Amino acid sequence: MTTRLLSLALAVIALATALTALILPRVGSDDASAVFSPAERAAMDQVVEAYILDNPDIIPRALQRWQRQQQEREQADLAEKADQVFDQLASDPRAPTAGPEDAPVTIVEYFDYRCQYCRFAYEYTSEIMTSRDDVRYVFKLFPVLDREGDDPALSRRAAIYAMAAQETGRFAAYHDAMMTRSGRLTPDRLAELAQSAGLAPETLAAARQDAELAAYVDGVMEEARLMGIRATPTFLINGQVVQGAGGPERILDAIERAKNAG
Repeated sequence: MTTRLLSLALAVIALATALTALILPRVGSDDASAVFSPAERAAMDQVVEAYILDNPDIIPRALQRWQRQQQEREQADLAEKADQVFDQLASDPRAPTAGPEDAPVTIVEYFDYRCQYCRFAYEYTSEIMTSRDDVRYVFKLFPVLDREGDDPALSRRAAIYAMAAQETGRFAAYHDAMMTRSGRLTPDRLAELAQSAGLAPETLAAARQDAELAAYVDGVMEEARLMGIRATPTFLINGQVVQGAGGPERILDAIERAKNAG
């Protein structure tokens, strides 16, 4: 079954459940079974089915509502988890950082170097990093755009190179080169950008074989998935969640809310 057919099926189920709930009295499921006979329940099912067949336009509306409710639940769950573990994420000793350690606001960003929206967001987050002394930045490498069978897995390789750059004091230069580049990322282009940031070819070769660096990147991916982060960029700002690259306003508003919250 295709994804769209599955979604439509789920929408029909959700719609049928909602319509049945309108017909049934407000009692528990066990009480409803006692009140209505199997024949009566079958008759109600026929009413619901007939209504859907007579009003097929309600299916996309039900699907949209179901998707919106799912997104709202996922967002609420992510916000709760992010708030619970934010201090731990913000104090990750291996994560690259920028800004004062004692800044009142910390931004934790999950990003992928192949994500065009991450590169768009960098146009304003880089200015925030360089122009404000009340914000600390924590970089979380989340190479989510790789697909099974990719050889090489470029997002993951770029993340591993970033950690090698961190260990050699070259992260800022590497990150800027990756985020401001133009054109499609290829293995040769990735190596070129890394070397332009000061990473020697032997450093890159060693990084590709470094199990510890790979384990760290994989660990960051797992922590993101456990929280429910699926897309990049995702920003956690003193525990607040801001997703996507819609412009600087949402980031700046979250910074001010964090400062006002003390």
